This record gives sequence, structure tokens and C-alpha cells, in this order.
Amino acid sequence: ADVTAAAALAAKYGMQYEIQVATGSSLQKSMVSNGQWQRLVQDLAAHYPTVTAWEAWNEMNNTYSGNPATCVTDILEPFYSGIKAGSPNATVVGGSILGTSLSFWQGIGAAGGFQYLDAIGDHPYTGHNRSYEEQGSIIPDIYNTSNEPTGALQQLQSVVDDSQYTHRPGVTTVPLWNTESGFW
Repeated sequence: ADVTAAAALAAKYGMQYEIQVATGSSLQKSMVSNGQWQRLVQDLAAHYPTVTAWEAWNEMNNTYSGNPATCVTDILEPFYSGIKAGSPNATVVGGSILGTSLSFWQGIGAAGGFQYLDAIGDHPYTGHNRSYEEQGSIIPDIYNTSNEPTGALQQLQSVVDDSQYTHRPGVTTVPLWNTESGFW
């Protein structure tokens, strides 16, 4: 597919166009381990300046490491630096973990990962052929009368917005993007 044409078509219809880089193949993992990961994403961003959003690694908690700090150091930090070097105004989407694991996101925050993200990519699958309403834990409970977040996505936004985690200077929140979902 022609990336430039797809980006132009998305812009024409007012849609956000993003490219997700890496799915956890052995070649991609070797690029991380030998220091080529940052250069690869920098070259991609520079080569495709019409792409306005880049997403780091598909479900890194499942395809790279179960350790959030390792994911920040190996994946998110070099990805952010590479994309911004190649296309300074591009949006960096990351995290992109399998499910909405609040403990994994807290680990990303504790490791300083939110400073390397312009948007949080989440994959809030429900599983078991259930809708979000049937699942009951993804969307907020609109009848909740407390100020506590009830749905997993609200809870995730609370984690991301928590002031105990480091963000870039002047940034106090990072928006959530649903970058993959479905039913099975």
C-alpha cells in the first residue's frame, strides 16, 4: 500500500492516520538489542512526513517483555526519540498493551514512560464474544454517583493523569486512544 496516498486520504476525510511499527518478530527484537531500533523509526518518520502518528510496538507486554521498565527503556524511549528526530511534529502513540492492565500501566508510569508518549494506545478487548456493555468493566458506569472512576478506561486515564508519574514539562495528561479492539 502507498503510505503517502493513505495518509492523504485519511486527511481528506478528517481521520487520524497512524502506523504501528513492530509486532515482536525476532528481527525486530534483534534491532532493539543491537541498538538499531531508534534509527529505524527515525528513518521511517523522516521518509513518510505525511504520517502524523506513529505507534510503538504491538502489545509489548505480550510480544516483548512482561516488565514495564524494560519496555520503557528498550521500546518507548528510543521510539519517541527516533520519531521526534525524524518528524518533530508527529504524534507518538505507545504502550499499546494487550488488554487494559492497570498494573502494567502503573509500571510504565513508575519507569517514566509517560514522558515518551503523546497518546496512550490501548487495546481494550472484552473477549468471549461480549460487547463492552456485557463485559461491564471497560466503559464507565453512567449511574455511578461517586467521583471514583468505574470503567477500566476511566481507571486507566486516572493512572496516566496521576501526578506521581513523570510527564514532559508542561504536560499533565496524555490522551487515550483505542488503537485496536474487537470481539471474538
